[in-house]
Amino acid sequence: MVGLLGSLALIRAAAHLEALITLSAFWGVCLLLREGAPIAVVFLLLWISQPLVYYVIQADERYRFPIEWSILLCAGHAAMFICRDIQRRFALRQRRFAPRDRGQETAMG
Repeated sequence: MVGLLGSLALIRAAAHLEALITLSAFWGVCLLLREGAPIAVVFLLLWISQPLVYYVIQADERYRFPIEWSILLCAGHAAMFICRDIQRRFALRQRRFAPRDRGQETAMG
């Protein structure tokens, strides 16, 4: 029974990770749209047109496989946006709290 519960927990964790990646991909395509990148429209058309058949039949994760590359690419774009934002905030904080050059103060005064 413990093995079954462990595998159910693993399936649940994989489903949560897949949902997080999907939400990140939607955020990434929104960022691409905001940046004016024409590839965002291609991704949206791909995501809308490819799975039309699968909206009427039972969903399975194998149907996601042909468009998985675009989902991961857009999720990666969102992750890079987060990394750039953290880097920018860190650089601003360092500039704000950087010690002042004392040599300039004595030369003026």
